[in-house]
Amino acid sequence: MSIRPASDLAGIYLEPIALAHAKAIQTLASDARIAATSNVPHPYPLDGAVTWIRYTMAQRELGREVNFAVVSDQGSGAATVVGVCGVLNIAGTPRRGELGYWIGVPYWGRGYASAAAKALVRIVFEEHGVAELYSSCLIRNQPSFRVLQKTGFRHIGYGLHPHTKWGPEDRFALFELARGEWLEANASLSGDRR
Repeated sequence: MSIRPASDLAGIYLEPIALAHAKAIQTLASDARIAATSNVPHPYPLDGAVTWIRYTMAQRELGREVNFAVVSDQGSGAATVVGVCGVLNIAGTPRRGELGYWIGVPYWGRGYASAAAKALVRIVFEEHGVAELYSSCLIRNQPSFRVLQKTGFRHIGYGLHPHTKWGPEDRFALFELARGEWLEANASLSGDRR
C-alpha cells in the first residue's frame, strides 16, 4: 500500500515499511555519512535492515511506531527507495512521539526529507491520534534543522540526546510541534478538523 503523494513534491510518496524495502535500506544505511547524523549504527550490520524492519513492524502492531520508506518515482518512472521516516516512542496521554528521518546520500539536496517529514506529520496527526511530536538534530546538521523548521516545528532549545551513541560533546537542537499548532498553520489545506 502506498500513500500518494507525500507532499506537493511530485513523484515522492511514503510506503509503510516492509521487508521488500530491506535491500535498498541496507545499501543506503551502510554509508557512514548516514550514521554521522542519525541513530543508525556504523558499521551497519549485514542484517541491519531486515532486523530493523522486523522490529519496527512489530512496534507498529503495538501502536508504538509508524515507519515509512520514502520512495521516488521521479525521472525514470521506476520506484526507488531514497530513505526512511517515522515516528518512534509513541506513548502517553495525550499521545506523543519522536519524529525521525534520514535520506540516502545520493538523494541529498532534492527536498525529499522536507517532503517526507511534512507528509509524515500529516499522517500521524490525522490518522494515528498523535497529539504532539518532538524531534532533534545535531547542531552541526543545519540541513536537518531547516527541514524541521520548514515542517512547522518550534525550536525550543538545546540539549543532549538519550541514545547511547551520543556523548556529552554531541549537542542537539530540540524541537516540538503540537497537533493544534499544525492544524492552525495548515487550516487551508486540512480544513477544520478540531
